[in-house]
Amino acid sequence: MSIILKFFFYKDGVFDETVKTDPNVVYKPDLFEDVDIYVDTLTQIPWREKLMDFIGFTPIRELVIHQPDIDIENIYDMNDKTVAVQSVSSYMSTFTDIEQTYGIRLRYVYVDTIFDALTAVDEKRADFTIMDSNRAFLEAKKLSNIEVGIPVTDVKFVGWAVSKDTPELTSILTKYMDVLIDRGIINDLWLTDYDISFYEYYTLILKDASIIEAMNLTREELAYIDGLRKRGAVRIALQNNVVGYNPDAEVQTGYNYLLAEDFAKVIGVDLEMVIIDQFTRFFGRMVKHLSK
Repeated sequence: MSIILKFFFYKDGVFDETVKTDPNVVYKPDLFEDVDIYVDTLTQIPWREKLMDFIGFTPIRELVIHQPDIDIENIYDMNDKTVAVQSVSSYMSTFTDIEQTYGIRLRYVYVDTIFDALTAVDEKRADFTIMDSNRAFLEAKKLSNIEVGIPVTDVKFVGWAVSKDTPELTSILTKYMDVLIDRGIINDLWLTDYDISFYEYYTLILKDASIIEAMNLTREELAYIDGLRKRGAVRIALQNNVVGYNPDAEVQTGYNYLLAEDFAKVIGVDLEMVIIDQFTRFFGRMVKHLSK
């Protein structure tokens, strides 16, 4: 972790590395002795949530940023490649999870800031790095030798942070952000800073933004969708009839089935269905349908 980033988690002037792994290490960071709100984009990850409360109003996905001649079309393409990253950042946590989950090996070039990581890729000192989607497309325009690639995480949230000693302030800020999102004010502010609207940004990280943006989802609703994605499917029950699902048909035409299939596509998950006979509804059988 860079010195700048560590500052936000100091206690008595030092950063205790064990806070990341030991669930019993909990403290109030020095920062909140001097300020009420940390106004920036900290990623919500479990060890940080032990130390402070978050108002996470911006959905993000971490995206690969790579050299144009480096092919990374899936996670396994990262194997044995060189990655530039801050040593104790949320990005490092992502890489650790990737190595453990997929059994691949990465070679690390440690840097002080995410911008140093981008420069390392641009100058061909590293094959790739990752960056939060809210900044990736903006930063990619500034350098000539990098491209934005595949997502490596599901939706997370970044936002402001406050002390756990002030739950009232957390509640006030949460309600404030919800109103800004509901009224479209966040959309206008986003356009000023990032040169794209908040809704256009959604099209970069979600599968069907034309419907998603019209739904105007809250932070809590997006978090629920993220949970469904991690599980892999939304589970539904349908009757075996003309408006439901016919397990023997080559092409499904049931109105309710087609609606459910489209819903799954919009939120980016598969369908997992229990098909129920009208007369023996408690003895349905499970079949799976993968939405494309």
